[in-house]
Order: sequence, then C-alpha cells, then structure tokens
Amino acid sequence: METNTLIKIKSALDKNRRDKNIKDYYLKKMKNGKSYNAVLIDNVFVKIIFTLFFFLFTYFVFKKVSVAIILSIFVFVGLLYISYHIKKHRFMTKIIEINDDLGKKRIIKEISCQTNYEFAQYIKSILETYYSLKLAYLDSSDIDFVGELNGKGIGIKCIRLSQDERVTKRDIKSFKHSLEKANLKNGIFLTSSYFADEIKLQTVNNIILFDFDDLINIIKEVNLFPTKEEIEEHILSRHAENKRKLLKSKERIFKSNKIKNYLLLSLCMFMLSKITTYRLYYLVMAIIALLLGLISFTITVFNILNMRMRD
Repeated sequence: METNTLIKIKSALDKNRRDKNIKDYYLKKMKNGKSYNAVLIDNVFVKIIFTLFFFLFTYFVFKKVSVAIILSIFVFVGLLYISYHIKKHRFMTKIIEINDDLGKKRIIKEISCQTNYEFAQYIKSILETYYSLKLAYLDSSDIDFVGELNGKGIGIKCIRLSQDERVTKRDIKSFKHSLEKANLKNGIFLTSSYFADEIKLQTVNNIILFDFDDLINIIKEVNLFPTKEEIEEHILSRHAENKRKLLKSKERIFKSNKIKNYLLLSLCMFMLSKITTYRLYYLVMAIIALLLGLISFTITVFNILNMRMRD
C-alpha cells in the first residue's frame, strides 16, 4: 500500500516537473527569456502594489482599516481571477503559434536532410494520401510522377530548395514544356520553398502551384504534422540537453583539481592588493577566486560522501 502511494506521489511530482519545464519554455519564448517563476513573481508583485494603493485610497475615503482591508482583499482576489483567465486564453493561443512554428522547423530540418530522390518519395506518399490516388515514377528531368486525378492525367514535379531560394518562371515554363511532351494537360509543381514574386497565381496554365505553406497545410490534412505531444517531448529533450551542458560547464569550473589553483590565485591577488594602486580590483578578484575554491571544495566533499553512501 505504501509503495503504491509513493509511486503515485513520485508520478505526480514528475508530471508537475514536466509540465513546469514545458511552461517555462513557452514563457521564455513569449516573455523574451523570462522563466516561469520570474513571470509569476512579476505578476503577483504588480497586483500587490496595485492592491496596496487601493488600500491606502479606501482607508483615506472611509477612515476605517477593517473596511479598507476587506475591500482590498476582494480587489486582490478579483485581479488574480480576471488576470488568470485573460492570460490563460492568451497563453493557449500563443502555445498554438509556437507549436506550429516548432512543427514547421522540424519539417524544414527533416527535408533539409533528405536527398532530392528522398524528398520526391516523401511528397509522393503525402499526395497519394491527400488526393487518394496512385502515382507512378517517371524517368524525366522535369516530371517526377504521373497519375490520374479526377479522370485526367496529371504530372507532378517536386523541387527541394532551401528557404531562401525561389522557384522562377523559367522552372515553370520548363515543367509546362515537359507536360506537353508527355501529352499531359494538368500538373502539380510543389516546392519546399516559395515561388518568385513574379509568379502570383496559385494555378498557372493548368499547373497547380504548392509552396512550403501549402505543403504544411497538406501535411496537416493527412495528419503527418508533429502532434502536441511530440512537440512537448522535443521541448523536454532540449531542456534535458541544456541541463546536461550546464552541468558539464559547472564540472569544468568546479573540478577538484582546481581547488589548489583557486586558493593560490586568491592568495596572489590578495598580496597584490597590498602593493598595487588598483587595490580594490585585486581584492575583489581575490574574494571571487576564494569563493570558487570553497565552492569546488564543497562540491568535491559532497560528491565523495554521496558515493560512499551509495556503496
């Protein structure tokens, strides 16, 4: 019974930590790097200040402390309630935007690692699902696949480009010429980037143009866009990676073999502060070096005790 209770408590704590890390990531994106705790403290602090001014105002009007306290409590609770619901709506809306952006970046990264052939196969599977058709590979430089859509033959061209490159009118004309040679009147030209500004229509001479944004919409339609759960796992993996990097940095700074160096450096700086004109500077550096040495010593002792306890 106790074991099950402990498991449930541990599970609840893990879930709470997981949710907090995810919220922390979203808030840093929304609030220019501010953490969850910092945003929470800021919001509560602002409401406390406002409530304090309201208390002083009501006390000045009614001349009764009890009335001022009661009204101020109502105002403070009301502010918390209203703020929570307003911010919750904004927070959820912003989360959708951030998740959409993360999903797009993930797809861009996936496409950038593909060869032209792999990209074409990737698009083939998506379009076959989206249009409920079967595509056949065509050995042509300007047509990748052919199929039948709404009873009409259609040729498809997939071109993989980086996000800063653009498909030009020349590319469209070349594709159109290839369709005519293959005796096809309809075509789909799809790119992982965008079309040049001079190509403004979505359909040119019976050729449907799909840019990256259209591709994303199709991917969402066929349920291949990263889910909320997948994106959250990605956020948690990034958090874990950043934590590992931070721990490695701490380990490099607070290594046990550096204790002697920090203490020696502190002593040298302290001695220099007695004989140089920049006394305060060397004294401050001596204190910093001493603190680094003491922290390194404390961490080393803690690690040794922890290893002995495990043994």
